Formats: sequence, structure tokens, C-alpha cells
Amino acid sequence: MAELASLRQKRGTVKSKITRIESFAKAFKPTDNVYQLEARLQTLENAMKEFEQYQDQIEVLDENDNDRETVEIQYYNALADIKANLSKHKLSLKVNTSQPSTSEANDGGTQSNSVVKLPSLNLPIFSGSHSQWVSFQDTFESLIHTNNNLNECQKFHYLKSSLKGEALATIEALTISAENYKSAYDLLKRRYNNARLIAQEHVLNILNTPTVTKTNSVALRKLVIDVSSNIEALRVQKLNVDAWDGLIVPFIGEKLDYTTKREWQATLTSELPTLKELITFLEKRCEFLESFQYINNKSHNDVSTHKFQQSNKHVNNNNSNKYRPIIQTVTNKAVHCYYCNADSHLIYKCPEFNNLPINLKIQHVNKGHLCANCLRPNHIAVKCFSKSRCKECRMKHHSLIHDSRQSNNNSALSLSNGTNVTALLITALVNIADAKGTYHECRVMLDCGSQSNLITHELCQKLGSKLKKISYPK
Repeated sequence: MAELASLRQKRGTVKSKITRIESFAKAFKPTDNVYQLEARLQTLENAMKEFEQYQDQIEVLDENDNDRETVEIQYYNALADIKANLSKHKLSLKVNTSQPSTSEANDGGTQSNSVVKLPSLNLPIFSGSHSQWVSFQDTFESLIHTNNNLNECQKFHYLKSSLKGEALATIEALTISAENYKSAYDLLKRRYNNARLIAQEHVLNILNTPTVTKTNSVALRKLVIDVSSNIEALRVQKLNVDAWDGLIVPFIGEKLDYTTKREWQATLTSELPTLKELITFLEKRCEFLESFQYINNKSHNDVSTHKFQQSNKHVNNNNSNKYRPIIQTVTNKAVHCYYCNADSHLIYKCPEFNNLPINLKIQHVNKGHLCANCLRPNHIAVKCFSKSRCKECRMKHHSLIHDSRQSNNNSALSLSNGTNVTALLITALVNIADAKGTYHECRVMLDCGSQSNLITHELCQKLGSKLKKISYPK
């Protein structure tokens, strides 16, 4: 398929860009130009967004194509290396000051004021989030606020350049001057040094931790980092978080994917597990998944094969008959069943789903907000890019949810126009998707001679269709 080949080519270009950035970040030395890292950080984030767009479209067209996890690991490795190198640079950065010089004045030897050479300090940016205040305050005070080599006006300049959004608006009315620095910093501390709001925001961060929908070392690692960092921040606020294990452990357990949750439950006894035990288990689980992914990719890359295909098989007759090499790599594609949550098969190959009655299959597709055409989430059939159609009726739904009543319950409706001529009109039971993608069964009447399409007001309301008045000619 030309569209699929084009998407894969674009995805390959983006993957190469991410790989180059990852290699650069790993090989970076403290003596190298740190601005090279900062430039590549933005490029890396943009490249990942491009990759996700192409990958989403590819997975719709080819459900067995899934390079997502491998590239995500590359992306987070590169991101971690870049941020680690930037952090090292910040820690090693010191304000260079010239040594005070002694000048002989006419009235005796006096020491002149020190001349400060201000380097470009990469201070953390604070935008107004209470959960980030403690970290920002500690860093700013250690580098700027307590630095005796800076005067008040210079400190105010650094303070204002480190703020944005709501935090900047708090002191924006104050002009930069030595007299206003203390007032500005006190304003920020009164606004954000609020123990209740800081604790509240960290708790909400834990409660809003995204659920891991499938076995994935990247998503699982992010969950561990998010929970651990917020718990430690609450501990810094002198809260007795160790007493919360009975609440937090079951809550985090429900955020895990099916396989990880099952393995976690298998380790439990009658004793109440602690958060430390859960975090230790998840860290070991992440290490196993990362190790398995690396070994799996390496073993399959060793058996890569090269095939040649004729270019005129997939192009129009205007192209000449030529051969072009196509490199194909045999990899193990990640799959997931949206019915039993297994990672060994897709939903249309699931024995449990296939054995369901047709009405329960349709009910599960609607309840899970799956596309009726490709049985995947995050879109509906009318927006599905897949070219597949039902093998029974060629309509835009999957063969597994084809309702035989649509053909078996077809009937004929007899209409008379008042004369001796009687017309037989075919009717059928069909499923129609509403504005939210939920299907409703209704009966349609098919009249090949009609010039209008009519629908009852009751069905319009059920489908959530918008109504407007029009003038209809008599």
C-alpha cells in the first residue's frame, strides 16, 4: 500500500533523528558545548511528537506494526542523558568573580569594590506550581539569594528571569531595583510557601497518576518515578506518609496493567504490604522488562533478512519495470487484547471473545469505546483508516460483530398507492452509531425510487443529531 509505505519512510526518518540525538547525549563530555544539548532537547521532543503521529496512522493501517515501545525507550534514554548532563552543568556552575584589587589612594590604601563578571546561569524556571516551589526555592537561594558577590539589583534580575506565568505576574508590577528585591522575594514566599497547598498538590499528583494500560517498561518506570518523587516531597513536608501504606498501596495497585497486577497479587500474603515493598517490586519488574526488551530486540535483529520486490507491482503503469531493494527486519511486535487484557494475541484472535454471542460482542465493543471496524480504541468506525470491511456484507464493521439478523431478518413492507398497483419495499435491521460512537439497532426501509432520506424524530434524539428547520417544497 502506497500510503503505508510513505508513512513508514517518514517514520524511519524521525527514528534516525532520535537515534542520533541519543548517541550524542551518551557521548557528551563535560568539556563539550552545553548549548548543543539544549538545542537537541527541543529537537528530541518535536521528533517524538512526529513519531507518535506517524505511528498512530501506521497502526491503524497495519495492526501488526508496532515499533512504539522500542522508540519510547530510545527517547526516554536520550531525554534522561540530556537532563542529567544539564544538571551536572548547573551544579558545577559557579559565579566567577574577579578578586578585589587594592588601589593606593591619596588618602591611604583602600580596597575597591569587587567587579562581578556575571556568567549565564541556567536557573530553574518556576511557573507557579506549588509542588515545584520547594525545589525552586532551595536552588535559587543556594545560587543567588545567599551569594554575597551579587548586589540586590542583580539578584532581582536573576529572580525575574527565573519566573514565568502566574509566578511572574505576582511581582511583575515591581521594577527591578535594589530596594524592591526583598519585597518581591517576600511576595513570592507568602504566595507559594504554603504547606497545605504544597501537600495538596503532591497528593493530587499521586491520585492523577496515569493508569498503565499494557505491559510497558517505560510507562511503568514513569509511574514509579511519579509516585516516589511525590511521596518523598510529602515526607519533606514532615507528613507521616509511612502511615498511608494501607491507602496508597491498593490505589497504586489498581493503576497497574493486568499482567503486572497479577504478578504483584501473587507475591502478597495475609500481611498488609508496604509502599516500599510495592516500589521495590515495580523497580525489579521494570528492570526485567527492559532487559527482556533489549535481549529480544538483539536476537531478532540478528536474523534480519533482505528481500527484493519489483517496483511495478505497487505503482501505476506509467512507471518502468525496475527492481528496488526493500530491507525488512523481523521483529517481535507487541500485541494486546482489549477483552482479556492478554499480551499474547489481539482481540479478534481471542478465544473468549470469539465464543461470545453477537449481542455481547457488540456490547463489549461499545462499552470499551472500540472502533467497530478494526476493534482498536481511540477512534470510531467513521474515522477509521483501515481498509478492511466485513467479509459477510462488505459494510464498515468487523466480521466478528456482523449481525446475521441484518440479513436473516430482512423483510418486505407492502405499500399501496390507492390503485391496483402494490409496491414491495425491503426493510432490514441495522446498527447506527450515535455522536459518541455507541451503536443502536433500528429498522430501515429501502426505497430505490425515493428522492428523500427520512428519519423519525425519536431516532434523531437517540443518536444526538442536531436538528434545524428547512423549507421543503410541496
